[in-house]
This record gives sequence, structure tokens and C-alpha cells, in this order.
Amino acid sequence: DMPISHRFLLMLCFVTTGFMGCLLTAFTGFHVMLMMRGLTTIEFCEKQNSIASPHAGKGS
Repeated sequence: DMPISHRFLLMLCFVTTGFMGCLLTAFTGFHVMLMMRGLTTIEFCEKQNSIASPHAGKGS
């Protein structure tokens, strides 16, 4: 039988590994999408900013 401290650490490692795996999958998927669209991260962010505020940078 396993001590409770070892069981806790094992579950903590499983949860942390699962969480990091999900983050890495999302990160990789986002960058694959950028490659397929032929964009850099900066171009994607600038495009998102122009959609959010269409009058930005046009003066007053």
C-alpha cells in the first residue's frame, strides 16, 4: 500500500502533466494555424487589433 504523501505527489504530477500537455497542444495548434495562413505572431496580433478598433491609427 502506498503512503498518502506519495499518492498525493503522484496525483499532483499527473494533473500538472495533463495541464501542461493541454497548454502545449493549444500552443502548437495556434502556431500551425499561423503557418498555414502564412502569418507571423506579430501580424496576427496587429490584425486582431485592427478588427477590435477599426478607427485606430486614422487620426481624429
